[in-house]
Amino acid sequence: MTGIGDRASRRTHHRVMASEIDGVCFRALETHPDERGVFAELYRSEWALGLEVVQWNVVTSLPDVLRGVHCHIHHDDLLGVAQGELILGLADARRESPTFRRAELRRVPALSAVVRVPVGVAHGFYFEDPTTMVYAVSAYWDTADELECRWDDPDLGIDWPGSARDPQLSPRDERAGSFSQMIDDVATDRGAILG
Repeated sequence: MTGIGDRASRRTHHRVMASEIDGVCFRALETHPDERGVFAELYRSEWALGLEVVQWNVVTSLPDVLRGVHCHIHHDDLLGVAQGELILGLADARRESPTFRRAELRRVPALSAVVRVPVGVAHGFYFEDPTTMVYAVSAYWDTADELECRWDDPDLGIDWPGSARDPQLSPRDERAGSFSQMIDDVATDRGAILG
């Protein structure tokens, strides 16, 4: 049995979580706990996660808050949880993707992993407990780069937990449209960029 002071207990490895959506990457973090707390690296350029980070952001959320569902055309996200737990809903809105319309729901506890969410993948964040999340973006944050759809659109295919029956939403997320409209917007916006 190992204790607090043992070398083995100071180097905790978390399992790698595979994604069912093309381009989404869960990268396990290694934590280094000791009697003072925990240290973990959130990002190293050598990890080759497929994005060049230009900006870091932090968001705190209270219990029963749902942020999203959003999708970006100009930047990838790299998500991490510093405290609490993120319940991450993902849905592929890219018509050209081999995983188009595939959805999944993952729990990301604090300091367990960072998650790369590529352009065109819709994502929503639900928090059952107070949570602090940090995230990086590959282009400067701009509200014009945010498409949204209703978190509870059945077409989205995200099976949110039962605790998310009536979450607290932003006014913008309350007014969000359908997932089908988001798919059309992603196709139009990506076509204009690639075209």
